[in-house]
Amino acid sequence: MPDGAATRELPQGLDHGRHVDLRRRRAEPWARRGILLLLAAVVAAALLNAFGQVQSVRTVATPAATLQVTAPDRVRGGLFFQGRFDITTPTGLKDPRLVLARGWNEQLQVDTIEPSPSDEYSEDGRVELRYGAVDPAHKLTVWMEFEANPTGVGHRDQTVELRDGRRTVAVLHRTLTILP
Repeated sequence: MPDGAATRELPQGLDHGRHVDLRRRRAEPWARRGILLLLAAVVAAALLNAFGQVQSVRTVATPAATLQVTAPDRVRGGLFFQGRFDITTPTGLKDPRLVLARGWNEQLQVDTIEPSPSDEYSEDGRVELRYGAVDPAHKLTVWMEFEANPTGVGHRDQTVELRDGRRTVAVLHRTLTILP
């Protein structure tokens, strides 16, 4: 059998034009390359932190107190992140309370709260953390560690209300986005 004859004989069910010459399949390698390039672009964007975890700082100041919240606005599901609440006051707070909107707990696990509040309450689905008095010369800093649920994709209202007893001192509005 000559060499050329062996290459022309194909197993049953295979077509020389389609399976050897690859007619009508010239675009397939480019489609595969395009898909791989798209995946590489997504990985590169993630490495450049385009999909969350960058801390943002929001501050609200009133005559009675200043509330500053440092936490990411976007996180990926499954990741751990920190929220920090700084409270300063020129006049002091006798009964400081942080009231956190549902978005601080919904589809998030709270791993740690430091310092621990003296009391914790739930008020209409919002968590209220109570602390001891804050003198004018001191600052109260509260750290909270969270983990985002991988299935909790979407937006969450993370409004923080600072109260002195029942009196609202400051309100800070923010939103968290959990990415897949």
